[in-house]
Amino acid sequence: MREYRHILMRGEISSGRIYVPQHSEGELKGNLGLVQDRAFNIFLSDGTLVKRNAKLQKTKGKAGLRLNCGQDTFKNCTSGTPIFLSLRPDNDIEIKIQTNIDRLISDEELDKECGQLLENPRLGNYWQAVNLACTLLESRIRAKSGAPKNVYGYKLIDYALHPQNGKLICRDHSGEQDGIFQLCSGVMKAYRNPNAHQKSAIPRDKVRKIVGIVDLLLEEIEESTLR
Repeated sequence: MREYRHILMRGEISSGRIYVPQHSEGELKGNLGLVQDRAFNIFLSDGTLVKRNAKLQKTKGKAGLRLNCGQDTFKNCTSGTPIFLSLRPDNDIEIKIQTNIDRLISDEELDKECGQLLENPRLGNYWQAVNLACTLLESRIRAKSGAPKNVYGYKLIDYALHPQNGKLICRDHSGEQDGIFQLCSGVMKAYRNPNAHQKSAIPRDKVRKIVGIVDLLLEEIEESTLR
């Protein structure tokens, strides 16, 4: 399995060019400093060589950089298609075209809290994304159920989602309500608590799945009603 030093940043495809926006001067220099002012090769995530000896160029009329890859390289991609750029161990660049699966997280706050950590590990360890996601879930449950501040962790899940007397009703069927209760409790016990106690080493792909489960649970809490 290849190990990448870090994700450079998001970009987009337009007219055979890859555009890398300049979100901030510091981020641009920090992320792209290793590949500016020199030639490098560009690969797709499946290993296909896209361009040899490419160079980053300043865009005209707007901040950021561009890579010219030729009109035919991304002919099946619509203008504005988002991509991820990763710096490979050999200092070449790999491009991953963002798919619908990559955009499964629908909660905007969750995406904002965890997205940058998942895309750019230089900002922190992946365990932080799990901790942030679970903290957000706990916060939403507390707000929706009206739980006191001194009720937290498993007691909060029990207070809000218990199938017999929980304050929130996610399902009319008691068995399904119990399923939401157990799923939420399981996420907190298996991932929230261990990561709150220590900086566990969790692979990025696994973190994405955990965050995806939290996204589903956030939707369930949003659609729930008070008992």
